[in-house]
Amino acid sequence: MSIFSFFSFKKFNSLKLQSRIILVCLGLLSIIAAFTLALNFISWYQAKKDLVEKQIVLQSSTSQLIAGRFASRYNEVKSFATNPIYETMNENLISHVLDHYRNFQDIYDLILFVDKRGRYVATNNLGMSGAIINQDVLKEKTYENEEWFKNVMEGKTSDDSERNFSGTYVEDIQIDIISSIAYGVRKLGNSFSTAVRNSRGEIIGVLSVRANLVWMEAEIQSAFVSIRKEGVAEMAILVINNKGQIVVNYDPHSRGGSKEIVRDFKEILNVNLANFEYEPAKKLIEKKEGMGVYSNPLNERKKDIAVYSLLKSKQILPTLGWGVITRIQEEEAYKSVNESFLNTILIITFIFLVSFISLFLIAYSIGKKFIYVSETLGESAAQSEKTSLELDNSCNEVKKMTLEQSNSVSQTAAAMAEITSMITRTSELINESKIISDKANEKSAEGTVLMDKMAEAISAIKSTNSELEKMEEVISIIINKASTINDIVAKTELLSLNASIESARAGAYGKGFDVVSEEVDSLAKVSGNAAKDISVLLNDSHIKVSQIIKITHERVNEGLQVSQRAVESFQRISHGITEIRDRTNGIFDGTNDQKVTVQSSALSMDIMSNSVHKNSKEAEETSKIANEMRKQSKDLFNVSFEIQSLILGEGHSQMNIAQMKNKEILRIIGKLN
Repeated sequence: MSIFSFFSFKKFNSLKLQSRIILVCLGLLSIIAAFTLALNFISWYQAKKDLVEKQIVLQSSTSQLIAGRFASRYNEVKSFATNPIYETMNENLISHVLDHYRNFQDIYDLILFVDKRGRYVATNNLGMSGAIINQDVLKEKTYENEEWFKNVMEGKTSDDSERNFSGTYVEDIQIDIISSIAYGVRKLGNSFSTAVRNSRGEIIGVLSVRANLVWMEAEIQSAFVSIRKEGVAEMAILVINNKGQIVVNYDPHSRGGSKEIVRDFKEILNVNLANFEYEPAKKLIEKKEGMGVYSNPLNERKKDIAVYSLLKSKQILPTLGWGVITRIQEEEAYKSVNESFLNTILIITFIFLVSFISLFLIAYSIGKKFIYVSETLGESAAQSEKTSLELDNSCNEVKKMTLEQSNSVSQTAAAMAEITSMITRTSELINESKIISDKANEKSAEGTVLMDKMAEAISAIKSTNSELEKMEEVISIIINKASTINDIVAKTELLSLNASIESARAGAYGKGFDVVSEEVDSLAKVSGNAAKDISVLLNDSHIKVSQIIKITHERVNEGLQVSQRAVESFQRISHGITEIRDRTNGIFDGTNDQKVTVQSSALSMDIMSNSVHKNSKEAEETSKIANEMRKQSKDLFNVSFEIQSLILGEGHSQMNIAQMKNKEILRIIGKLN
């Protein structure tokens, strides 16, 4: 039987669920693993490609930087030579100017000016980093046989019309003898020399700028720092001349990661890579460019990935033939990439194994849970059927009870209507009683007011009686005053008598006085009579006023007692009427509350009646739902069988769920068939 027939759809469905899950997941894991490996291989390949591209970028960047610096050196010497100070041939003045130029560019070891016969004229006083220049040695030397002097004087400068280079002679990189004797140490660099002319255009000397090779090394260092930021730390840069000799060997990785420029004169201009059969050097001598993996001539046990190209640009002379080689150890370059690729394979293998074991355990657990679920579904189906039957019976009972409740509610509603009518009549009678009591209370209040007014009148009479008593006192005072008048009248009569006697004695002289005495006596008698009459009248008035006061006082006291008793009676009547009115109001309020309560009860009975009808309808709906539940329980039992077929495979489902768990299930399910 072939693998395709084994994995046919029918065969696949006959397998257990665990086996199907494991097979499907293993297939997916295999696809994912293959896809991941493919991506990792692409990444590995791309990483190698990126590494080479970074070498090319570094090489191109280095070439552009060096070319730019070269063009600056080429043109700067011509700019320095235009100063008219050279015509003075004054050493001190020219040296001062040359110091200024050297300070402007701290890459020049020496700026030398000689006359047209090759004799020393002047040079800068201080060198790089403030070093002292031995000018005496330079003065003793003649320069007429120097290549740079002869070529400039003969007009054989390093020109290139295509690149706009003209007027400067360029010496190749070398151990500069002139700079070395001036400083007393070996100096590596190259020179840029040009003719110095006077105002008439005649050559009066040659200006030679002896540049330290730091101008190239600094650019290589700068390019390396920029590429190192991209994570390439083990790369090295070689610059060779047109003979294949090493000019610059910048290899921080082999020097412990130090980025400093290190000049090893055992290698520089001393080791010719072409003689070591180093392919990149030989190709560059032949003016060819390319890349490849080559044995390192300085360490034959290692192989380098090398990218080599000529240092060519519109800013540099192609006749120099300088070449740039960027190299990186193959082992170091691909180490991280290979390790990453290997680690990925190991991780995928580990994940594959762990996933397989996990899938097996999960599938086994899922299978057991599904079996349990299918058995539980079977039991639930039987229980649902049983519950639906009980629910149907309950619905029938509810319908009977709701019918009885409906009859009771109707009778209760009729009784409540009769009670409401009786309470309404009672409320009307109580309201009439309330009106009568209110009127009685008003009349009682009016009587109380009248009695209060009567009391006030009696009080006024009492006040009048007090005034009569005061009049009695005045009459008594007048009587006393009348007695005084009588005494005065008596004394007046006596005085009149005495006056008469004296007038008689006086004779004729007393006649006028006698007339007066007679008139006084006459007035005294008249006054005495009037005083007596007044006394009689006052005595009679005093007696009558006393009697009136006595009688009035007695009547006032009796009126006060009677009015006080009447006021108290009216107050008791008013208080009683008030109590009757309050109780009537309480009965009225209670009756109204009863009426509201009865009306609410009637409303509740209406609501209850509606609820009873709704319950009846709900019971019918519940009965329908119970029937539907019986149908669904059958479907649920069928689902449990389907789940077992899914778990155990077609033709392997266990049909003994109900027999093992609940023998009643099959009996209930059988009713549905």
